[in-house]
Amino acid sequence: MSFVVSIEKELVNLEFVKKVRYLLDQFSNKELQKNLIMQGGVVVKLEGNSIYHNRDLFSTCMKNLQAMTQMMGNRQYKLKKKIVNILIDESFEEELNRSLDLLKSVCNIAEKCEKLKFTIADIVKDWLILASTENVHYNLFQLRIDAILTPIALVANILHPTYQGRRFANDHDRMKKVMECLINELDEEGMNDFAKYKNSTGIFSSRRLRDYSDGHTFWQAVAPVHPKLSSFAIKILQLPAAVPKLKFYSNNVNDLTPKRFEKLTDLFYHLNM
Repeated sequence: MSFVVSIEKELVNLEFVKKVRYLLDQFSNKELQKNLIMQGGVVVKLEGNSIYHNRDLFSTCMKNLQAMTQMMGNRQYKLKKKIVNILIDESFEEELNRSLDLLKSVCNIAEKCEKLKFTIADIVKDWLILASTENVHYNLFQLRIDAILTPIALVANILHPTYQGRRFANDHDRMKKVMECLINELDEEGMNDFAKYKNSTGIFSSRRLRDYSDGHTFWQAVAPVHPKLSSFAIKILQLPAAVPKLKFYSNNVNDLTPKRFEKLTDLFYHLNM
């Protein structure tokens, strides 16, 4: 089971998924499909190869909901009582909207993980935003998010000049993980350099440096003054958003459990040291 699919199962009521599928299935024949499109709807596809199946299913339903309701009101077609009850139930649309919003957030992050231009530092920002969202439904997988935000991932975010770990600066537990990781990886000189970076003192107080949004460029500029910390930061910031496909693994991070993802992330980092 992929990581995204497992989160989908935690976020979405499976009985509601069945209800959405049942509704769309009733409008999937050619004649009703034609009329759905005439009413402003879209083609109904119940099966797909996307790992984001529930999101796509809900999106299709939302795009067709108004058209299906209009067809029901026109009474041109005889619909089953169960279908009518679904369409006149105001809570159905509310649940559909809620579920779609939840899945979009998670799936958007997963899709970013598949793109080479996004690094772990970038994705940590997105997970932190999701973790801080005041939505009771996100609480269902807070432990998942905590497992994804490994010490190395948090360090990558804090060493990125754009993020600098601001989103978790007041989170004692996450900052503790960061400091423990840094203490294990850096010597006394490196830790002193990190303190200057965090406090924006010395070369880090330069206004020109503040204009650098690219982590690699930023730390290359700092390297002559702080070579050890710069070397460490550059290697950390090279970590991809998804662990690359190693020759003995066929799947990427989206097919890994959080625990295995953490192990492979650490492995990838240490292999590049």
